[in-house]
Amino acid sequence: MIPFRGVNAATIELVKRFEGFSSVAYTDRAGVWTIGYGHTIGVKEGNVYTQEQGYAMLLFDLGVAAGFVGDVVKRPLNGNQFGALVSFTFNCGVNAFLNSRLLRLVNRRMDCAVRWELSRWVHCNVDGVQYVLPGLVRRRAEEGILYATAPIGEEA
Repeated sequence: MIPFRGVNAATIELVKRFEGFSSVAYTDRAGVWTIGYGHTIGVKEGNVYTQEQGYAMLLFDLGVAAGFVGDVVKRPLNGNQFGALVSFTFNCGVNAFLNSRLLRLVNRRMDCAVRWELSRWVHCNVDGVQYVLPGLVRRRAEEGILYATAPIGEEA
């Protein structure tokens, strides 16, 4: 089992790889100000982070997502299952996860359907138009693989 609210190294590396690092605030495809490794809260044009600040904010943001996942998932998860859901929640937001079929499938222990359900979350809405983003297709595939992989030293 996972430590309370903890995220494993595999999750941190997955998120870092897909978010990338930016020391300067920028607007993402959805028009949201972003900095560091995908940090969005309170970010404004002109903000600048060191890589250390970006990593610290990533750990904080993942901790927030992990706390939320830990609160709404009503069954035991291994570290990789938990991490995949934390990555998803960090990327899509707590409301998206809370109101998702994904959460219902997880809580019903329908693990065989989780990878498929993750693969459906690959769209970005820009000015009312839905786009499939290739980066999200790859990210959801890797989250699905992480979810389905038992961590070394843990039971599945």
